[in-house]
Amino acid sequence: MQFRLLGPVEATVEGRVLDLGHAKQRCVLAVLLSEAGQMVSIEHLVDRLWDQNPPSEARNTLYTYITRLRRVLRSVHAASYGIELIRRSSGYALEVPGDAVDLHRFRRLVGQAHASTGEQEMGALLGDALHLWKQQALAGLSGAWVVGMRARLDQERVNAALAYHDVQMRLGRAEQILPGLRETVAAEPLNEPLTAQLMTALSQCGRRPEALQLYESARQRLAEELGVDPGPELQQLYQQVLVGDLRLGDHMGDARATSLRSTMTGRTPVQEGSPGPATKPCLLPAATGDFVARERDTDALLATLTARADTRPAVAAISGPAGVGKTALAVQVAHRLRDAFPDGRLYADLHGLQRHPTDPAAVLVRFLRALGVAASAIAEGIDHLAEMYRTVVAGRRVLVVLDDAAGEAQVKPLLPGSPTCAVLITSRRRLTGLSGAHHAELFMFTRDEALRLQERIIGRDRVAAEPREAAHLARLCGGLPLAVRIAAARLAARPHWQLSQLARRLRVAHSRLDELAHGPDDVRATLAVVYHGLDDQDRRLFRRLGLVQAPDFTARVGAALLGVEVRVAYDACERLADIRLLDIAGRDKAGDVTFRFHDLIRDFARERAEAEEREPELADALARVPAPGMPAPGMPAIRTCGSSWTR
Repeated sequence: MQFRLLGPVEATVEGRVLDLGHAKQRCVLAVLLSEAGQMVSIEHLVDRLWDQNPPSEARNTLYTYITRLRRVLRSVHAASYGIELIRRSSGYALEVPGDAVDLHRFRRLVGQAHASTGEQEMGALLGDALHLWKQQALAGLSGAWVVGMRARLDQERVNAALAYHDVQMRLGRAEQILPGLRETVAAEPLNEPLTAQLMTALSQCGRRPEALQLYESARQRLAEELGVDPGPELQQLYQQVLVGDLRLGDHMGDARATSLRSTMTGRTPVQEGSPGPATKPCLLPAATGDFVARERDTDALLATLTARADTRPAVAAISGPAGVGKTALAVQVAHRLRDAFPDGRLYADLHGLQRHPTDPAAVLVRFLRALGVAASAIAEGIDHLAEMYRTVVAGRRVLVVLDDAAGEAQVKPLLPGSPTCAVLITSRRRLTGLSGAHHAELFMFTRDEALRLQERIIGRDRVAAEPREAAHLARLCGGLPLAVRIAAARLAARPHWQLSQLARRLRVAHSRLDELAHGPDDVRATLAVVYHGLDDQDRRLFRRLGLVQAPDFTARVGAALLGVEVRVAYDACERLADIRLLDIAGRDKAGDVTFRFHDLIRDFARERAEAEEREPELADALARVPAPGMPAPGMPAIRTCGSSWTR
C-alpha cells in the first residue's frame, strides 16, 4: 500500500487508486501522513482544515472525516501492510511504514545522498528522489496549512535539484540535464541559484549567448516582480560568462554540500551565516501618470506615515466609494516614500469585496518570500506566519500597502509590530477598529478638480474651447474620478470629437454606463465587483432601491420593497452604506436616517433590476411602497433623477 503527497493526495493498493473522499477529508489524511507516527492534536487538525476559522460543528465534522478514512483503510485491510489510524488521548496518529509515503521516501533518499561519498552514487540517489515528484505537492488541496507546507516541500525539491544538477555537471553531463534544468528554472524563475546552474550548464555546452540572454531575462524579472537586482553571486557568474572564463561554478563554492545541507536542515544559503534576509523588495504597481488633486490628503498621509512612534508602526487607512481613487492615492504616496522606507515597500491587493477575499496567510507567504525568506523556512498556520513576518521586518524600515481590504480582521495579521515600519490601507469601509490609525476619507471631485483632470488628459486648449461642456461632462460623471478619467480618455482617443458630443451621449441615463468604459477602465465593471460580493438579499434591495425616484429615502422604503421588518431593511441599508453603494443623506422630519444614491450607482442598480428581476414580483414590491415619489405598480420607466453631486 502506497501514499502520495508529492502530487495529488492519493492512496493505492496493488496499483489500484482508492477513493479518499473530498478535499477536506484528503487534507486530514495529508496532515497525518506528513507527520506519520506522530500524534496530531484535534486542535491542530481543526486549525489546518479551516485556517483557524472553524465552523461551529468543526469537531463533529472532523470526527466524520476520521471515521470515513478508517472505513477506507479497513476496506483494503491496511493493517496487514502495517498501517493503522490510532486515536490517542488528545488527537490522532497514522502509523505507516516510512517507504509507504513518497514524501518520507524522498527525504530518506536525499539523506542517503548527503551521506554518500561517491559522485555516481550521489547522483543516482538524488535522481531517484526527484523522480518521486509527479506534479505540485498536495495538488487539489487549499488553505493556509497547505500553502505553507507546499512552499516548504517545493523548496526541498529545488534544493535536491540544485545538488543533482551540480553533481551531473561535475560528471560532465551538462548536455543531458539541460532539458530538465530548463523546466525547473521555468517553474522557479526567481530562484537565482537555479538560474546560475542553467547559465553554467549552457556555458559548458558552448551556448554562451543563451546564458547571457538568460541572465538578462532573470534581471528584468527580478526588477519587475520583486524590485531587486540579481545577487552578487549571479552578477559575478554573468561577468565570468561575459569574458569566457571557463572556471564556471567557482563562485558558488561547494554548491552540492550547501544544497543538500539546506534540504536536510530546512535552511537556505541566504540564511546561513547571516542575521536575516537582505532583499529590499518593491512590489508597488506603477503610479498614475495623470494624478491630480488630493493635495491635502497626500500631505496628511506623508506626515502620518513618516511620524515615528515608540511602540507601534504608523497606520493610515484611506476609505471611499468605488472609483474615487483610493488605490491611485495610496500608490502615489507609497512611491513618494521611497527614501523614508529604504528596506522595502510591500504591496498586496486583498480583493476585499469579492466573494473570496485574499487569504492573509497567502499574503504573508508572498511577503516573506519577497523579503528573502526561503520557502523551506516559512512556517505554517496564520499565527506562525504572522510571527515570522513581524520578526523579519522588526527594526527595518518597511512600508506595507494593503489595497482593497475587506475589514479589520483581514488586515490585522498583516500589520508589522515594529515602530520602524508603516502601513497604508485602502478600503471601501471605514476601518475604525484599527486602533490609533489615521483615517482619510475620499470624496467626489469638485468641479475644479474634475476640470484639472480633464486638462491633464486632453489638454488645456480643448477644455478652454468648451468650458461649459467640460463642466457639464464633470457633472454628468457625478464627480467620480474614475468616470471623469474615462470620459477624458475617450476624448483623448478621439481628438476630432467635441466635448459636447460626448456630453450628449452621457445625458442618456439608460446607456450612460456604456459610454463610461475605455480600455481596462470601466465604471460598470468596477461596481459589478462590489455588487456580486453582496448576499442575495442585499443585492435584491440594492437593485430595487435603484427604481426609487425620490432622491432620498428611508429604510421603510426598503422594508416595503423586500417585504421585511424595517429593522431588517435598515441593517441592509447600513451594510450598503458601509461599502459606499449608498450614501447617508441625513434625517427626515420624523428623525429617521435617510439614504441616497450617487447617480452612476443608481444607473447600475436600475440595470441590474431590469436584467435580474421578474416583472410580476417587482410590480408587487413596488406596489407595497407608499407614495410619494414612487412609480405606478408594474415595471417602471427608467428616468434620470436629480444629480446628487454638488459643485
